Amino acid sequence: MQSKYIFNPIFISSLLILLINDFFLKYAFHNWITGKLSDIFGIIVFALFLTAFTSKFKKSIFIITAFAFSFWKTSYSQPIIEFWNTLKIIQFDRTIDYTDIICVLVLIPLYQYSPSILLIKSKTIVFKLVKPALISITFFAILSTSQRRYLIPSSMKLDKNITIKMSNDSFFRQLEKDKINYQKDDILIVKRDTFDKYILRNIVLDYDTIQKVTIGVRERKNKTKVYIDSLVNIKDDKSYYFTVNKKWLKTYKVDLIELLNNTNK
Repeated sequence: MQSKYIFNPIFISSLLILLINDFFLKYAFHNWITGKLSDIFGIIVFALFLTAFTSKFKKSIFIITAFAFSFWKTSYSQPIIEFWNTLKIIQFDRTIDYTDIICVLVLIPLYQYSPSILLIKSKTIVFKLVKPALISITFFAILSTSQRRYLIPSSMKLDKNITIKMSNDSFFRQLEKDKINYQKDDILIVKRDTFDKYILRNIVLDYDTIQKVTIGVRERKNKTKVYIDSLVNIKDDKSYYFTVNKKWLKTYKVDLIELLNNTNK
């Protein structure tokens, strides 16, 4: 193995950008820029990684990479992807976008790149420890960048109780002050507890909007117990994926609870 092809600034920085983009930036922004970043740096990592194992065939690897990526981005690859996914090993998917094919042009300057200096000397203990870890991370990044994501549900059960140190009237006045629309609906029974059921509509959290939140409200000893039952997302956007579950929980659960808790202040 020619370690110089992975222990160099171009490869390491490309791998880091690929991971940061695929696991953070895509879910924070999800636009054409993050898509192109994934393609460009994915190609760089893939080509250099294969070259490290078979450097004698560097030219062939780069040519195959260009054709394989171009084919991958067309509709002609769909039958192969669907057949592979029936095996239920690792589910793959990609966006058919012929403009992405232009990203293979990065292979032209990359082919001229021949690293001669290792970031870590090959005979050191650190190198021997880092090398298998770097190979594993690279393998993971290459597989993850095209792994199928699943759509999040349009509704979500929250099942969360909070206690607010104010009366019901003060709580609803604060909702009005925060420009949160509410409407009394019916009675909500939760584990033998009875609440007045309310529907909160069009709550804006950060840059996202929740269409409807169902809550139960009950006053006791000048405190208001709020049961947050469920929510419905206003967006029906296929760019939202199940893998953003952490962001989903933070944006629509933690921040929602925090918003209602802020009525204490």
